[in-house]
Amino acid sequence: MYETQNRARTGDEKVVSAPAAKSPQSPQSADAAAAAAKIAELQAELEALKQSHSVVVDELNAKVDALQESLTSALQWAYAVEEIPRQHWLDSGHDKDYADAMEDLLSSMEESIKDLRMGTVSENEFGENMIKIDFDLQEEDEDYIHADHDELLVPYWKELAAALRHWSEYHADGKCLEVEIIYIEMPKAVLDILRPAFEQSRIERVYFENCRHSSHSSGYMADFFKQVLQSNHFITRVSFGILEFAQEDVKTV
Repeated sequence: MYETQNRARTGDEKVVSAPAAKSPQSPQSADAAAAAAKIAELQAELEALKQSHSVVVDELNAKVDALQESLTSALQWAYAVEEIPRQHWLDSGHDKDYADAMEDLLSSMEESIKDLRMGTVSENEFGENMIKIDFDLQEEDEDYIHADHDELLVPYWKELAAALRHWSEYHADGKCLEVEIIYIEMPKAVLDILRPAFEQSRIERVYFENCRHSSHSSGYMADFFKQVLQSNHFITRVSFGILEFAQEDVKTV
């Protein structure tokens, strides 16, 4: 009977075995996991580089497109601009010397515009990039004569303003310009054309040497420089030559 009970008890009992110990990860498996993680990391870096490269390429392409568009516009202007006939100045009551000087002035403006567009602005003796718009004509007593404003000059002023901005954006390479305008009448119409360019461009020195203005436009000249100096912090020097301002205009500047 004891044997039967013992068998019954033994038969009813479940045999509980200890859990099998996990086999340690092999060195090969650890190396494979590390390699997979490294590959994933490198793939993520590669994808980031691709995206970064794509952004840089897009930016460069946009810059090239803008540059090509600007150059195309400049070339179109150069070919489309209506040449001012020499006779125009004679018909306006000026003599042959004045007409010759105006032709020289227009040629120099076209050359300056081209240099600004192409990034070939020459340097002065101090190694500074300089744009000089100069009407060079003297009377018999050696006094200099001013170039009168004419509506036919407006396209030249507009293109000069556009070229200044273009040079500052694409060719400056950290440098600044010196801009000289000498013995030329500068009415409000011209100042309004030039002001945005002078406010936004990389111009360090401005010389409006003996640029004639009428008595009622002296206030415009003062206001021009006030706005330019407030907006353009590259400018370190301004010269007016023998320009005369009213007392209130001096305070404005």
